[in-house]
Formats: sequence, structure tokens, C-alpha cells
Amino acid sequence: MDVVEAGNHGGGEQPPHEREGDSRVGKDQPSRAGGDKPFSAHFDALVARARALEEKDYGSYELAETLGVHEFQIVALEREERLKGANREGRLVIPAPSVRDLAARPEHVLRHLPLTPLEIADLIGLPRDSVGPIISRRIIVPYSRRKRGGHVRSFFSLHHLVEKEDAVLAARQEILRALADQQRRVQHHHRRQEDELLARSIATAERLPAAVDGNLLSAASRVKEVEEGKFVLDDWQVGALQALEDGKHVFVQAPTGAGKTAVVEEFLRRNIAKGVTMFYAVPIKALANDKFFDFVELYGRERVGINTGDITLNHGAQIVVGTTEIVRNILFDRPKAYDVIAFDEAEYLGDEERGSAWEEAIIMSSPETRLIFLSGSVANAGEVLGWIRHIKSREVALFIEEVRPVPLRFAFPFGEGFIEQKDWRGLRDLARKTRRSYYGSPADFFAAVDKASMTPLLAFMPRRRDCEDIFEGLANADEGRRQRLAQLLREHPDGASLNLKVRQLILHKAAAYHHSGLLPSEKRVVEQLAKRGELKFVAATMSLASGVNFSVRSTLIFGYRRPGRGGGMQALAPSEVLQMWGRAGRRRLDTEGYVIPCIDIEDVDVFQRIEAFPEAIQRKDFVSAVNILSILSRHGAEILDELYQKSFSSYVYKTPYKVFADHVMFRDAGAICGSPTYELPPYRQGVYRGLSQEELAAEFRCGTCPNLKSCTRVYEDMKSNRLQRMAKHLMTHEYLDRNFGLTFKGRIAERFHTEMGLLVAHDIVSGRVRPDNVVSYCTSVNASAHIDFAGHRQRAQLDAARRLYPSNLFPTLWERHRGRPAFVQWNPGAGAVAAAWINADNWEDFIKNPDWANIQGDVFRALLRGGELLRSMSYL
Repeated sequence: MDVVEAGNHGGGEQPPHEREGDSRVGKDQPSRAGGDKPFSAHFDALVARARALEEKDYGSYELAETLGVHEFQIVALEREERLKGANREGRLVIPAPSVRDLAARPEHVLRHLPLTPLEIADLIGLPRDSVGPIISRRIIVPYSRRKRGGHVRSFFSLHHLVEKEDAVLAARQEILRALADQQRRVQHHHRRQEDELLARSIATAERLPAAVDGNLLSAASRVKEVEEGKFVLDDWQVGALQALEDGKHVFVQAPTGAGKTAVVEEFLRRNIAKGVTMFYAVPIKALANDKFFDFVELYGRERVGINTGDITLNHGAQIVVGTTEIVRNILFDRPKAYDVIAFDEAEYLGDEERGSAWEEAIIMSSPETRLIFLSGSVANAGEVLGWIRHIKSREVALFIEEVRPVPLRFAFPFGEGFIEQKDWRGLRDLARKTRRSYYGSPADFFAAVDKASMTPLLAFMPRRRDCEDIFEGLANADEGRRQRLAQLLREHPDGASLNLKVRQLILHKAAAYHHSGLLPSEKRVVEQLAKRGELKFVAATMSLASGVNFSVRSTLIFGYRRPGRGGGMQALAPSEVLQMWGRAGRRRLDTEGYVIPCIDIEDVDVFQRIEAFPEAIQRKDFVSAVNILSILSRHGAEILDELYQKSFSSYVYKTPYKVFADHVMFRDAGAICGSPTYELPPYRQGVYRGLSQEELAAEFRCGTCPNLKSCTRVYEDMKSNRLQRMAKHLMTHEYLDRNFGLTFKGRIAERFHTEMGLLVAHDIVSGRVRPDNVVSYCTSVNASAHIDFAGHRQRAQLDAARRLYPSNLFPTLWERHRGRPAFVQWNPGAGAVAAAWINADNWEDFIKNPDWANIQGDVFRALLRGGELLRSMSYL
């Protein structure tokens, strides 16, 4: 007779014996080793508990719990009529008379109790999948089989098992001996696999020379080579230099660390005595600071200046390092300001928020100015060169170097060395089989990296908090390195500026973190120690990949997602991954650079799905309120048209940029009537007024024009482009008049070099800003609530922001937070900083506030932003 399940009797729950991992066979069952007579002992225990049953009604589950068996076994006994039960409201109940009969003769009833192979294995102390030989040799025979889910389930009578107990136990001993032999063979095989991987890891490490010890080659150590012209250049570098000497623009694409900057350095060495001036434009202020100190070492402080907006030193120098926004602003007024402009990290031309500054700087530069583009990750360099040739009179020479000077190898630390990518799956499979975790914690992993001579290592982390926490449990560095680091910090001019946490990491662990919460001086200390090779481990946020100019022996990207707009996480772009990987391998120091998958070898599958390749530069729009106001304040609307028609997006997409759609229709825009005044808008207005065809023809030439349809189509295209809509928006809010001249409000907004100028100008004109509240107002604008706009002032600002910055024209200024729009220009923490700054009695008390302990970089930027706002106010 088939065994039925409790669910068929209304229990509704899956039988316990069919739940994965459920191994209960009785409350007082024998030990897992099986005992001398496991089946007999189990039967005796059941009989004893049955005799102690109360004479009352038992539910099937309650009776099973009392006897220490599964409910399905009680259901099976009832179905086979060994017990008499009743179905009450969907539950199987064993009435009191039946319970009395069970207690009176338990041996007769319980001898038929069914057991599954899993329960048999538990009783006799065998692994659950090892009972098969006992069944296949028919030492025990099932009394029932049931097919479910494609599998046949067998059930055995407890009485039959007691009768065959001696034979079962004898077979058990044979099975255990066979399992032990098999286990020994498996362990031997695993040890052999592990020994083979260890041998490979050691051999891989031994065939490479150790990393150069001591101080690494800094910019200062190259000064003599550069000055004497002994710096050895590759062929592509020689070609790029020759093209510059011949008066061409130069576009250099080469991997990170290949020596793109060396082209600029050698060009300056050859021409600096001739008085050549250069602006070295970078996308990130941290990189500007780094290059400034490099150039100062190479060419002397009197010849080098820096201008990032935050910091301005010697801005009239022969060589100026700064952000691209700065050189763009300079070129608006003085297109011939520099003989040469070098654009480092030229792939930023495609950046959604900042790419327009690069575009404008390129367009506004004088035809006599030579341009140098340095990039490591542009897939469509040819298309970019075509655009530059289109708008400039000079030839552009392209130099592409695909071979890294220090080749990359993907490796994982193991034992005394490391294993290469081809062996990762073998190590992962071994880890799964042996149930071992290779380097499950960061501290163990870093120790393994150090042991395998893969330091210094740069770990890219998604968040700032991750950078600080990853070094917990890391072992101390050796005494010699710690003393050397202590000496370097004492000698470094910014050593005293380090916060306590970073200082302790450096002095004890030879490690440090680098993120935007650090002061510029603190970042500089970390960067320079990393360049010297004194730090074994550096953890940094993703922005460091393009933020500084140093390499390490190994890189690790801890996860491949980073915080995105709106607070969520987004996948790293392939070009970002490529740039981070490119930090591995130090030229003239390492024969190979290493990219490590992640901390756990289980991540190998994720790592091998990661894509890293250059991406194409794409520019969808060339429109911003700041650009329009800046151009119109210096030039007329005709220059705006000319400038925007030279944009990269116009070149690629043939975008019909025009701002005169409501006033003038030139012949090249589709009109052939020859009229300087474009008549289509008033004609369309006449149609809207309901004029007849005769009246329209009499009043407007458009009414009889055979090209009306094509002309209308061109007009609609012009009106729908974003430049036209932005110009109309600025006119609507009275920043521009109808003749594209700046109004009083527009002249105020133009003084501010960010989109925030629109809001400030609006508040000044509306009377919300007065001489007696200008400082507190700047504090408010600098620090308005990012999420919750509490109070009248903040609500008014949000309402004004919604009007002045519609998301369709200002997409980069808004993000979604908890389902509602948030204005990204307002920093939630800056309010407390600015208020404390204004209310502090002196600078020392302010800066020593313990609340700023780990966010001094944020404090620094908040103060710079407030100071910049006040400085712009002073110009007014």
C-alpha cells in the first residue's frame, strides 16, 4: 500500500521527510555513530513513550511530537489502518479509544512504522547518500515506493529493519571503510592540486625580479635627465614631438603610464628658453595640484603657476596648470593668451556635465595656438580629429600607442606567490571542494598580497567609508619602514596637517586612504608617499583613477559599482575600469603590473565578465546658460551662432544650431525669398487668426511661396533645438532681451561662473539680497537643504530653482531622491559648516571643531564655495 502524505489528510504542510535538511527520527534516538543496536533501541524508545500516552484525543502532529516521530509516519499508520483516525476540520485526529489501543499494544502498531533512507542513515550513523548499497544488495527491502517529482521514494518497515539489524550493521562497517578510503584518496588529490598550484605560484613569483626597493623615481629624480635631454623617448613620443615642432596639433592616445606627459615635458624643455607659453588643462583640481608640483620641480617655481579657481598662484607664469573651465574663461577674453594648450585626460570632452567647457576651449582658442590632446581611453579619436580639422586651420597629427610599457597581468595571491588567470578556476574549484575560503577578510588578503611581493597595492573602493574601514585588522609594518615613514612625515611640509586616523595608518600599517573628505594638503602627503613607494596599501575612491599621476605594482577594484546620481549604485563604465587597471605597473620599476580580481577567489566569475575598453566620445548638446551669457556678454549673437555651429555635436549630428529663428532666416537655412526678415512666424500667426487665403497672400509673401512646406520644416527644426529653447528660457526670465543682449539681471548672473548665478541674480533683483544680509545669504545658498526644504527661505529657493532650472534644460542639476526632485547644487552638510564659520570667534576654534575630524576636505570645499560666492558678490 502506498504511503500517503499529511497534505492529503488536510494537514496542508509539506511532509517533514521531504524537507531538505530535516533529519529528526526521534527525540531519544541513538547517537549518530549508531550504537550497538540502533533500530532495536529506537523501537524500544518508541514503545516506552507509547505506553505513557494519555487517554485523550491527539492531533496527528501532537501525537508525532509526543512519540518523537514525523507526522507523515502517523498519517501512514492511519492510512494503513494500524491506527484509527478521524478527519476534523481538515486535521487528522487520533481519538482517545485508538490512543488507548496504541498504548495497550504499542509493539503491534509501531513495528509497521515507516522510515525513509535518510532516517535509516541517521540511525546507523552513515552519510545520507551512503545507504544505497544496503538497499541495492537487498539487505533491506522497501514495503512501499512512491514516485514524486521524477524521483522514486522508498519506505521501510521498522520491524523489518530490527530483524535485519545485524546484516545492516555489518554492511555499515564495509561502507564506512570504503568511505574512509575514498576520503583519503580525495584528500590526497586535493593536496596534490593545492601543491601543484602552490608550485606554480612560487615559480611565477621567482621568474620575476623583485620590486625596486627604497625611494622610487619621483619627478625630482628626472629633473637632470630632462634638463640634459637624456630622457629616453619611444618612437611615438619622438613623432609627437616632431609634429609639435612642425606646428601641428597633436592627439596622443596611449595607455595609462605609457608616458603621454613626457611629450609635454620634453617639448617644454626644448622651447621654454624661447619663451613659449603653455596652459596645461586638467579635468580635476587634485590633478592640477599634482602636475603643478611636478612642473615646479622640473622647471622652477618662477616659471610655473596654477589657477584652479580655488587656488591661484603666479597665474601670469610661462607655464600655468589649471582646470579646463579656467582656460575656457581666459580664452573668451584672450583667444591668443597661450602659444600651446595641452588637454590632459581628453576623454572628458564627452563628459555630460563638464564636456562643454572642453568644447568651448577648443573652439575659442586662436588658430595660431597649438593644441595637444592626451588621452588613454577614446574609441573614436579619428572622429574627434575630423572635428578639430573642420574647425581649425592646422593639421592634426594622431599618435596611437596600444602597447603598455609595463604589461598587465591578471593575478591572485596564493601561498608564497601568485597564480595567473588561467589557473583561477582551478583554485576556485579547489576552494569549493575543500570548503576553504582563500582570504576571506581584507586583512588576510593584504597579508597574502604582501607575502607574494605584489605591493604597493591600490584598492579602489566605492565609498569613502569603505576606504577607511578596509584596513581594520591589518598587521603592522616592519620596524624599519615605520621609522622611515615617521622621518618622512617629520620632514614633509604638510606632514603636520594629517588627521589622526590617517597618521596612525601611515605610521603603523604603511597604509593610507585617499578621498574627498581629506584636505588638499593631506591628499598631497598620501600621494607623494605613494609615489615614493613607501606605502604598501592605498585605498581610494574611484575618482583617484584620473585624479593623480602615480602608479603602483598592483590594483584591486573592490566591486565594479559606484555611487551614482540620486544615491543609487551604478556600474562602472568600461573606460573607467580601463583607467583603474592602468594604474598597475610602474615604468622602469616593474616588469609587470598586476590586476587582482577581488578579495575572494569566488569572485573570479564576476571579474571575468567585466569589460574594460575605450569608449567613444559623444556630445549630445552644446548648451548651457553659463556659456550663452558668457559669450553674449563679450560678443554678439552672430558669434554665438558661429561658435555653436562649430560644436562637436553639430559636426557629428549635423545639428541646425540657430538662435535667430524668430527674427532672421538666412538663405542657407532654407529660405529663398531673399528677405532679411523672416516672415513665417507672422504668417503662421495670421493663419491662427483665421485669415482667408486671399488675405494671407495679400499680407504675407509666404502665402504664395512654393517652398512653404520645406521652409516650415526647417523652421520647426530650428525652434525645437535645445539652444533655441535655452535662449527663449533666458528671455522669458529676463536674463536676455529680445535682441539677445544681457539685461541687468543677466549681467549679474554672468558674474558667477556656475549655473547658480541665475538663482543669485534672481534673488538680488527681487530684493531678497541686501547689503546687510549678503553674508548670511551666501551661507544659505551655499548650504540650502538638499532633501527637506524647511522654512520660508528654503521653500522660496526651491520654488525659484524649479522655475529657473527646468530639468529638460538643466538635466545635470536635478536628481531623484525618494521619489521627488532634489537640487544637486545644495549640499546638506554645508549649512552647519558655513554657519559655524561665520559665528566662530577665530579660525583656530573653528577648524579644531571635533565635528570636522574626518570631513575636513568637505569643510574646505564648503568654505571655498562660500568664499567664491562672496568674491563674486564683491565684483557686483
